[in-house]
Amino acid sequence: MPAWGADFDGMLGNGTTIDSLAPAPVLSPDDSGPLTGVTSIAAGRWHSLAIGRVPDHSRPRSPAAAFLTSTSAGQ
Repeated sequence: MPAWGADFDGMLGNGTTIDSLAPAPVLSPDDSGPLTGVTSIAAGRWHSLAIGRVPDHSRPRSPAAAFLTSTSAGQ
């Protein structure tokens, strides 16, 4: 799954925080290769996401994708 555009705080998920004018692969959570298995995506001015994948909030401002293993209501 490619991503490009402004990369504030690593929101492109390509392992950097550098803007990208050309499509670059979004990395898997373990950085072993491109993110695969995406069934739906959404993007806006300040966000981008793939269904089933979310940022890893255990590491502040992480430029890589991560798996969500649990959720808490309201967080």
